[in-house]
Amino acid sequence: MVMEDCIHLITDEALCIGCGFCAAVCPRGAITMRWTAERTWRPEIDPDACTHCGACLAVCPNAPARICEYARAARRAGARFGLPPSADFFVGYDLNADDRVCSASGGVITALLRHLLASGEIDGVIGSVPLKARSGKPHFEIRLLRTDEQLDGARSSHYHPQCYADALQEAGESGGRFALVGVPCVIRAAARLPDALAECIRYRIAVACGRGATGAHIDCLARREGVALDEPFSVNLRDKTGIPDAGSYNNCFYAPDREIRRSRFETAHTDMWRGFFFTPKICFHCPDFYGAEADLSVKDAWGRLARDPLGISMLVCRNAELTDALTELKRAGRIHLGRTDAGEVFRSQVVTGINKHVDVWDRILWEPILRRELRKAGKRGTARRWWAKASHEFFRLRRQARASSKAFRETGEVNVKRILRRGSVCAGLWTALRWAVSPFVRVLRTLGRMFGCIPPLRPRPRNELNVLITGGYGYGNVGDEAQLAANLAHFRQLAPHARLTVLTADVRYTERVHAVHAEPAPRNVFFKANDTPHYRRSDGWFRLRYRLLSPLLRFNAALIRAGLPTVGLSAEKARLLDAIYRSDLLFFSGGGYLTGRTASRLWEGMLLIRLADAMGVPTILSGQTIGLFTDAADRRLARRGLSRAELITLRDSHDSPAALESIGIDMAKVEVTFDDALFCPAADDREVERMLAVAGVDPEKPYMAVNVHRWGQSAEITGEVMGRMAATLDTAAEDLGVQIAFVPMHTSDEDAIRDVAGRMKAASAMVEHGYAAGMAIGAIRRAAICLTMKHHPIVFAMGGSVPTVAVALDAYYRHKNEGALRLFGQEEFMVSAEVDRLGETVGEKLRCAWRERERIRGGILATLAELRPRGGEVIRRWLAGRALH
Repeated sequence: MVMEDCIHLITDEALCIGCGFCAAVCPRGAITMRWTAERTWRPEIDPDACTHCGACLAVCPNAPARICEYARAARRAGARFGLPPSADFFVGYDLNADDRVCSASGGVITALLRHLLASGEIDGVIGSVPLKARSGKPHFEIRLLRTDEQLDGARSSHYHPQCYADALQEAGESGGRFALVGVPCVIRAAARLPDALAECIRYRIAVACGRGATGAHIDCLARREGVALDEPFSVNLRDKTGIPDAGSYNNCFYAPDREIRRSRFETAHTDMWRGFFFTPKICFHCPDFYGAEADLSVKDAWGRLARDPLGISMLVCRNAELTDALTELKRAGRIHLGRTDAGEVFRSQVVTGINKHVDVWDRILWEPILRRELRKAGKRGTARRWWAKASHEFFRLRRQARASSKAFRETGEVNVKRILRRGSVCAGLWTALRWAVSPFVRVLRTLGRMFGCIPPLRPRPRNELNVLITGGYGYGNVGDEAQLAANLAHFRQLAPHARLTVLTADVRYTERVHAVHAEPAPRNVFFKANDTPHYRRSDGWFRLRYRLLSPLLRFNAALIRAGLPTVGLSAEKARLLDAIYRSDLLFFSGGGYLTGRTASRLWEGMLLIRLADAMGVPTILSGQTIGLFTDAADRRLARRGLSRAELITLRDSHDSPAALESIGIDMAKVEVTFDDALFCPAADDREVERMLAVAGVDPEKPYMAVNVHRWGQSAEITGEVMGRMAATLDTAAEDLGVQIAFVPMHTSDEDAIRDVAGRMKAASAMVEHGYAAGMAIGAIRRAAICLTMKHHPIVFAMGGSVPTVAVALDAYYRHKNEGALRLFGQEEFMVSAEVDRLGETVGEKLRCAWRERERIRGGILATLAELRPRGGEVIRRWLAGRALH
């Protein structure tokens, strides 16, 4: 296929967004951008000038291969695609209220661009400005903006197709350096510019975009508001004059002799926008909301932050230079800037994040050219799911987009209510069809009730309580064992007559350490975790075994509940199902095992909940970290399992609640508390002092408790990390005058500790506590300061009001570590910098924590006083509910 045919294919299939990058990079000037009757830009190719060099297709943001590349990345990352752990997240606004009121949100981007212009970092901005034009003509234009006045004229949101061809060519000819502002598809193209033009783009700044609209959107609104066809006008759809909150903005049209200003709720704008009127076809298939390849992304602060009528900006900064520039603006008193996290950004527009990054997969599969591209990598996961809700919604919205465009093109009028009403009817028909052809589960349940195979939950004596406890036990991990010890203590205090059984990977170890009855864990019974590597790897063999075994286990659970013998199960599997059936409660003790990064444990846990539910046994979860789902299977299984739980308490306040909300869990049964091990008692002080002295640490002098470990990084990166940690500890030992005491959480930490200690110049010691939780907790709580790469040293340190700096090298540990710090208002001491900046950043945080240690201690102590009464809260609440029934 020649290159001309490829470009024609993109336009013929309506994949073109009209950005004009193909025209800008064409070395022969064979492509010209034209404004069409559809009120959008389209490329025209001169066949005589075209040499089929391929430059146009290489830069196209919506080439099938590029869309599919992004769709795969979004599918792996989930709803938060484009919010990487390495980014800096901010909320902010311009402190000049006059400038801020003219902006769509908080005006931070304009303030930043003005600062970059004044400092000489850039020579101009490639951005959009409004035009005064008649209906049918473009109402916005991309220009090079070189002055503050021009930047001020470009403020607010521009709901309109944009062509960058002329501005890019002018930028290339000028030889200057520019910041380019655009929606995510434009950023995709900018990231693939040829070298000659790429050198001109100093920064790429993305405006978060749920979808676009052709120029017909503005023309239709203008006509409905009384603007004549031949009357030139300009438009601001985000006017803030006299509004009560940021979400109640006005639509404003500026005609030659008058201004028309009405609330968006009084015009057709909101209904048309939410109904996807005039949406280009490609926008249904674009899998990028935040602008994943931008140096800086900005979006409106909806949700709880939208109460301020002047607006607030949410920023995702992936470029350290821009982070420094924003910080400089804050110090200069020009902007308000506060740090936040990915969870806050995601929660400000949850539905759109899910729609653009998760549900898009079903929409893409309905586009033949994109589906063919996806199937080149294999057919798995490319079956069209016509019964899926995402598909039904796509059919409805696509129909409304087509109907609105056709009506406006043919008659110049759009009956908004009629199109929406027809869309609702179609949606209802699809729902009815889905219900009619998906009766399998309902039929089985009905037959089960008819023949008595699904009896109600058997009555229990009030004085009997059998509790089955599951978690990550039996491996000698200090943190996990401390969580179990704390929850056993809560049960023994709140329900002293309860019979407790712990499911564990090592029955003898658990019975010896915790003096409790134990049974083999499901990972061993169902998946042979100790005998094969597949469970630990969460690989395809594990998933295949799960899919084969899960229906069999759930079928047998139904048989057991019906009082029938099991079929096709080994004695060991039948024994575990019987243990679940004979329990009054399945209790998930805290931990970070219900995440996509520990997929086998997530799948095992969700299966366990579903088995308990099938046998009428309630489930509660305590102190959990949940999220980081890597694919649709993780999210689907998590939703099916967690929706059946009665109560869920979490140990972080942002990411885990967002993960549960994103998969549709009822948040009324979810509460944020803390890690179960927070108040686990330490060993006797004299024993701890003796242990420290034996290790070579003087307990009378200040020391730093340190934990380092290796987690999934390559040998090269691990070596670099350990080297930087060693250098940082050498500097800290000298600058802070502290001893270095390594405290391992598991035997696997010891190699990493020896590696770091061997690279250090300063003296250090490894505390040998025999992996007894109380001794390890005591060693950390007596420290003057703590530095850790793992989660539970943070928890133990907070329990002793010890200032702590935490390091995370990936999303999994950032989720856990930052969550633990944030509960105590210590998130500023979270470090997730690039490896080459790791030592410098950690050292700076350690010095800051050391200088302010008294203030930090006071804040932690105040939080501990608030949290202490909530110990064992989920158990207490469930017991109280059981007593009522």
